[in-house]
Amino acid sequence: MDNGGAEQLLKDYRAQIFSAAPSSVATATATTATGASTGQPAVSASDPTGPSAEPGPDGVDSASPPDGAARQAMPPTQLARLAWQALIHGGWQEMADQYVFDTRELTNDRAYFAAYVKPQDLPRVTDRLELLQDEWGYLLLWATLALACIAAAVLVLFPVVFGWRTIFSAFPGKTLSILYFACLGAGYIMVEVGLIAHFVLALSNATVSASVLITGMLVFSGLGSFVSERFQNQARRVMPWVFVAIGLMVMGYGVWLDDVLNAIGTLPYGVRLMLCFALIAPLAFLMGFPMPMAMAWLARLDKQPMLIWAWGTNGCFSVIGAAAVPLIATSFGLSAVLAIAGLAYLVALPAFFAVLRPPYDAVDLWGRLTDPPGMLSQAGITESAHEAALPVGSGTEAADVGGGRLRPSVAER
Repeated sequence: MDNGGAEQLLKDYRAQIFSAAPSSVATATATTATGASTGQPAVSASDPTGPSAEPGPDGVDSASPPDGAARQAMPPTQLARLAWQALIHGGWQEMADQYVFDTRELTNDRAYFAAYVKPQDLPRVTDRLELLQDEWGYLLLWATLALACIAAAVLVLFPVVFGWRTIFSAFPGKTLSILYFACLGAGYIMVEVGLIAHFVLALSNATVSASVLITGMLVFSGLGSFVSERFQNQARRVMPWVFVAIGLMVMGYGVWLDDVLNAIGTLPYGVRLMLCFALIAPLAFLMGFPMPMAMAWLARLDKQPMLIWAWGTNGCFSVIGAAAVPLIATSFGLSAVLAIAGLAYLVALPAFFAVLRPPYDAVDLWGRLTDPPGMLSQAGITESAHEAALPVGSGTEAADVGGGRLRPSVAER
């Protein structure tokens, strides 16, 4: 078959699947393109797999060719011949690009018997699902993601839009603050679910992999959250390094983790479990820093209304991220899931500085906290008691926030 005939055959097959009349697709007339290559007229039949078998008046198959004429090949046969020709003589990639379904080979990175409908064709199959029953699970994932996005809009975005002036008017950097917690919610769950799928390669069981990953992430992230309290006053200096380390580690896991897990898979099972925990530990420990650090600073800066939206945004985007992982994995691979998660943490880096911005500039904040002359002594409040009431804590050191200082020390006053 020449190139022109092959292209026409693929076009006809695509038109048969995505014809304008969905109710007749299953019984649509299949017009083959062999006339372009063999000189024979194209055959139309009510059955897309071949010519009609209805007998004529004399009891002879009316679709049978006359004596001495070659029988017309059926469309599936021609597609098979075309595929073998492309595989043997070259040109398979061009054929795969034109073919109506996704024919990429399965790998450890993309090991899913699903998603053979190409993403750009999804809007065209919603009214002919009876033809694609094997893809209903894949289509259900898209529906789940859509519902998660709608729920997030209703629960978080709509109240934020309508209450933007009244609730958040005193808080600068509110847009980036919401972006920060959205990145943390989506990034964390994408790392967790993506690594669960990866670790099946070494642990040979999805349930064991989920148990190891969830336990390890929770334990080591909890330790990271506990340790992060010691670095709250150095947030501007410490957190950029934490975000960069998380982003690079997650992206690196997407590149070389499969090779490491392949090597681990040959070891005794107990050793495999311990090594998997060791692989999780440093990443999960660092991932425990961003959320408590930001929540602590929102409280210290007296931005209580932002705490509600921080929790809500983080939770909603955790659900969105969990729904997006299988779609990204089936279409682009697990390495793409981890790459997007790492990118989310890198995007959260500049957004973190918006969280540190106080509701007023440093001068106004200090003026608000300091009583007019004589008020402290008249109220019987000593210098030490006033110092203890300040939002930074019990110490007298200054904390760097938003390029300024939250409060001066006693000596500076």
